[in-house]
Amino acid sequence: MPTCCVPGCTSGYRNDTSPSVRHFFSAPSDERLRAAWNRAIPRADKDLTTKSRVCSIHFHDQDIRKTYVHVINGETVEIPRGKWSLVEGALPKVFPNLPSYLSKPAEKRRKRQRESNGNAD
Repeated sequence: MPTCCVPGCTSGYRNDTSPSVRHFFSAPSDERLRAAWNRAIPRADKDLTTKSRVCSIHFHDQDIRKTYVHVINGETVEIPRGKWSLVEGALPKVFPNLPSYLSKPAEKRRKRQRESNGNAD
């Protein structure tokens, strides 16, 4: 079983007593994104490699794809994914076993403003 490389995290270790299921994500193969992960994870003793794993508790829910979304006959259907994936550009920002100042809050998504069609009836 893989283990999480974030300091203080016991996911994947024998002494992990958490009842919740954890999913693990490989560090990105893209060097720029992997460098961003290195900056985000407070670990000075070693850098991430493509074989490093980070568990799902270190990501905000909005950064994880847990379902497939399909539109069938005009109705949206969500099917659970067996293997979760990350959205493009997701960074680990939640570190519950470390001081709170190291965790970053989730970014609020901006609502798109509707464009008016120019008709003021």
